[in-house]
Amino acid sequence: MLHHLFQRLSITPDEFYAKPYKVRSFMLASMQVQLEAEEEERREIERRARGGGQ
Repeated sequence: MLHHLFQRLSITPDEFYAKPYKVRSFMLASMQVQLEAEEEERREIERRARGGGQ
């Protein structure tokens, strides 16, 4: 998950770890929610492609 934070937000590990604990926790939780939403969207697209979403 840290990889996604670093890539998507264009921050370095040093920048991430310099933030307060609660900020880092929020960033990780937020990224988790985003990744879960993207995974659900990917699954929905696959279901529709197989004809299961009609």
